[in-house]
Amino acid sequence: MTHKAIVRSLLCLAIVTPLEGLTQPARTVTPGDLTTPSERADFCSKMREAPTHAERQAVAQEWHELLSLRAKEQGVTLPDSMNGHRSMMGYDGGIPTGMGMSATCSRTEADTRLPSGAGEPPVARSHGITYVTGGVGVDEAAAMRAMAARYSMRVRFSASDGEFVSDVAVRLLSSDGRLIFTAISDGPYLFAQLPPGRYRLLATLNGFERSRRVDVPRRGGITVSVTWPPARSSTGG
Repeated sequence: MTHKAIVRSLLCLAIVTPLEGLTQPARTVTPGDLTTPSERADFCSKMREAPTHAERQAVAQEWHELLSLRAKEQGVTLPDSMNGHRSMMGYDGGIPTGMGMSATCSRTEADTRLPSGAGEPPVARSHGITYVTGGVGVDEAAAMRAMAARYSMRVRFSASDGEFVSDVAVRLLSSDGRLIFTAISDGPYLFAQLPPGRYRLLATLNGFERSRRVDVPRRGGITVSVTWPPARSSTGG
């Protein structure tokens, strides 16, 4: 091969190689790819404790800026659901539904599990409050009843015809309106260890919300019943 031919070959490689790199599809990521577990837990805690919409927007903006910076450093692309101002506009119980925050915080809560006794439903923690849910089936219902005395708030969910229900979205507000607890019931019972005080319980099932005032005494506990119309009645004409 002549000297000129070698030079031409090298020039072609210098031009083609970077162009091939530019045509490779950009890799999209999730918040878990760009942040550490402690960072995600910190942001979720800040979001839940922010008392106003404006303060939640500020936390969401900080989250978005962190994700954007990490994505730029790693040379990856944020998906549309995590990019831009519009993704910060939707909220679900105080948590922004965009930028992966809702799913991230749900997973963060689900991962906060504590040891439980043999045969007992798993104990979890939300906003520092220990709780347990369950009661599906005879054995689990018996286990829940055996645990009841350990918790200062004991809630039972049912339809007005007496049938138990589950998958209830639960929120607790403090006396000054702050969101202090969120959970999804895995059965008809939810027990939580709350400090003495006055709270507002909000329970949502199939789009229907029920509200109860909860006064936790200094000694003992309180039992709360929340009921909904039977499913066949709530969907009828």
